[in-house]
Amino acid sequence: MRRDGMLSSLWRVLRYLGWYAPLYVPGVILLSLQNTLINAALAKILRLVVDVGPLRGEFPLDAIAPVLGSVLVYLLLILIGFLMFASAIAMAEKALRSDVFRRVVRAEAGVLLGRHSGEWVTMVTQHPVQARQAIDFPLVMFLMGILGPISATIICMRVNVRLTLLPLAAGLIVFAFNMWCAPRIKRVVKERLPIAERATARLLDLYQGYAVVRAFGIAARITERFMAAAREQRDNYLRQCAYESARQFAMVAAITTIEPIIVLLGMTMVARGAAVVGDVVEVATLSGAIVWSLSNVAQAYTDLIEKLASVERVTEAIDLPQEKLEGEAVALGAETVVDVRDAVFAYPSRPDDPVLKGLTFSLHSGDTLALVGPSGGGKSTIIKLLLRLYECGGGSIDISGTPITDLGVDALRARFALVPQMPHLFDGSVLSNIELGRPGASREDIMAAARLAHADDFIRALPDGYDTRVGERGAQLSGGQCQRIAIARAFLKDAPVLLLDEATAALDGVSEAAVQQGLSALMKGRTVLLVAHRLSTARGANRILYIAEGEVKESGSHDQLIAKNGLYAAMWRAQTAVAVQ
Repeated sequence: MRRDGMLSSLWRVLRYLGWYAPLYVPGVILLSLQNTLINAALAKILRLVVDVGPLRGEFPLDAIAPVLGSVLVYLLLILIGFLMFASAIAMAEKALRSDVFRRVVRAEAGVLLGRHSGEWVTMVTQHPVQARQAIDFPLVMFLMGILGPISATIICMRVNVRLTLLPLAAGLIVFAFNMWCAPRIKRVVKERLPIAERATARLLDLYQGYAVVRAFGIAARITERFMAAAREQRDNYLRQCAYESARQFAMVAAITTIEPIIVLLGMTMVARGAAVVGDVVEVATLSGAIVWSLSNVAQAYTDLIEKLASVERVTEAIDLPQEKLEGEAVALGAETVVDVRDAVFAYPSRPDDPVLKGLTFSLHSGDTLALVGPSGGGKSTIIKLLLRLYECGGGSIDISGTPITDLGVDALRARFALVPQMPHLFDGSVLSNIELGRPGASREDIMAAARLAHADDFIRALPDGYDTRVGERGAQLSGGQCQRIAIARAFLKDAPVLLLDEATAALDGVSEAAVQQGLSALMKGRTVLLVAHRLSTARGANRILYIAEGEVKESGSHDQLIAKNGLYAAMWRAQTAVAVQ
């Protein structure tokens, strides 16, 4: 990360302090000055004991008392400063994490699907913590490392210039060595972030695909991938430790040797009458603060760089391309609900392999249009384009007479109800999963939607009825049960246009019959776009499009396409022959 990029990233995080900045700034100042002022007070006390005590023949309590009083007052200020500082930091982290989550949720689908979910989990859960730590103590320590040696050097210079030059020179040498280590540590830390994301990705693979992992006996293989990432993390951390150890050795060696050297040199000067014992004691006491503070600048700088590496990942999330939320409202009562003209599209991961190649069709109000054809022809892609999960790469799509690009995604999606082939259920109750169709719906409305979807009977038979937890991705339910909950969700939404994406393709005959009852009820009185793998599902559509290689190869009703004896008829004969067998 370049220095201007680092400062820009730091500023972006600091902006999340918002109204809590008046708490943060005084807290940072108080904490940054703590070591210098306390060390100065200690040096002053020791000087009084050495210089004044022998002259009086007693402990100079009256002279020391004001200094001790000022130390106690400052300690109280440090406590207040820390509370102010910690409160501001906590609020900033909450605001940052919430913003990152919002940006990821509203990111364009092509961006989200282009990376492993484990990377997004790490980006939302771990990187904001690291980013918060960038404005936490590393920044305080950095300021402490700047203010500390300046103030301590000024105090020592007023006491004895020659003695002060020793800790100042030692501190600058340690500072230079630490600054040499800093960019190397930064490089190591930046390499570790994607390694951690890969480890999280392997963990999610193991959990989300547990059935495949166990059925195919590949647990050892997935585990080895995780362990490989863990070994990379270990090796990376050991490299960082090597630099950290060298840096710590330089700082400790300088601090432990500089004080005896100052004492020896100082006592020589006292013997010649060039200094008094109090001078030597005060400079020796503050010498450690000078060396420590100068080395601390580089230490804090490195820590800051380490945290800002995570800030860079967080700002990537904040800068993600976002869906278009604002736009025109969808017109009502239009005869042509969907009008697709010469649509061209290729997935971002395969830009040279277009899925749609000049596709054209229309869906009229109240009609049922079925899209059939071989896998990979682009049928499900059309639904993704209508929901604006992706943007069309060429041609145009109009929704009720309005270009889809002029519509806000929320207004657009409110017109559609989707029942996918593999419905996604969230880890909550049956009730909460159906309620997603219309957030805030009453329990009675939710149960009514379930009855229309022919799901009420099996839901009531569950251990806790509508309050039964379905498990992550609906793991506690069968495929047919999950599908009927998805249909109930679509009933509750009550959108005018229904999108069915092979809603029964993954079900057995018994489950399909139950689900088909719910679908038939759901389709009544609605405009329907149906993607079908089983042609028996598409048979009753007003019009059927046979799509292959991203183009409409045939169009017509079931009877017309059978009479045409083309691609559709061949697929129909193949499926009915299999059914007879």
